[in-house]
Amino acid sequence: MNDSMSTADFKDFMLKVFTTMSKVSEPGCMTYVVMSAQEWGSLMDALREVGYHWSSTIIWRKDSLVLSRKDYHTQYEPIWYGWLEGSARLCPLVERKQSDVWDIARPKRSEEHPTMKPVELVARSIVNSSHKGELVLDLFGGSGTTILAAEQTERVCYSMELDPKYADVIVKRYYHNFPEIEIKLNNSPVNPALLFKNS
Repeated sequence: MNDSMSTADFKDFMLKVFTTMSKVSEPGCMTYVVMSAQEWGSLMDALREVGYHWSSTIIWRKDSLVLSRKDYHTQYEPIWYGWLEGSARLCPLVERKQSDVWDIARPKRSEEHPTMKPVELVARSIVNSSHKGELVLDLFGGSGTTILAAEQTERVCYSMELDPKYADVIVKRYYHNFPEIEIKLNNSPVNPALLFKNS
C-alpha cells in the first residue's frame, strides 16, 4: 500500500493508524511494528507524535538475502518496540538476557502473501509482552501470522485486513492450522468445506 504513497502521505497514514490504535489500547501496552527501513523516519515520527515511547529497535536477521535492485541486498528487517505512554509497561520483560538481534528463518517465497512473517517471530514478541488470555491487536492482518501466533501462545487476537484476498488467506491458514476451531461468518457457523471448495 505505501509503495504508491509519498513520504508525507505515508506519515499521515501512519498517524491515523497509530491514533486509532492508541484509542483502543491501554497506556503501557507493548507495541511492535515490523517494517522495512525505507520509511523508518516517518514511522518513528508518527509513533512519537501519537504518544508512543520508543524503547528498542530489534533487528530480525533472516537466514537468507532478499534480492532486489538495491546496491546491498537486505537480510534484515527492523522492528520498532515500545509502548503507549501514560503508564509503565504492562508486562515487563521477564527474560532480560535477550539480544535485540533475532535470528529467525524467513518463510520461503509464498504465493499467499509477499511479506509473510514467520510465526516464531511474532510468537516471541507476544510471549515477551503479554500474559496468557490477554488481547493482541494486529491492524494489518496480512497472511494471518499474528492470529496463528496468538492461538499457539494462548492469547486472543483481534485482527483486521483491508484486502479480501488476504482476508481469505488468513481464514484458510487459521483453519488449516486449527481445524477443530469453529469458523463463523456474521456470528453463524460456516462449513469450511464450502468456504474452501476452490482451494
